[in-house]
Amino acid sequence: MNENPRDDGRELSRQEISGAVSELGWRQLLGTVRTCVPVGSLAQAADI
Repeated sequence: MNENPRDDGRELSRQEISGAVSELGWRQLLGTVRTCVPVGSLAQAADI
């Protein structure tokens, strides 16, 4: 993963987005990058 992102004005491909975030536990689903975070309670989830 590149620690120094650069905005060169081009649109990223799905493969580039997926490759950039998959090692962090994120997934690209239907054009949105998402992850799941386990919590112990609803109150804890509200804090996140």
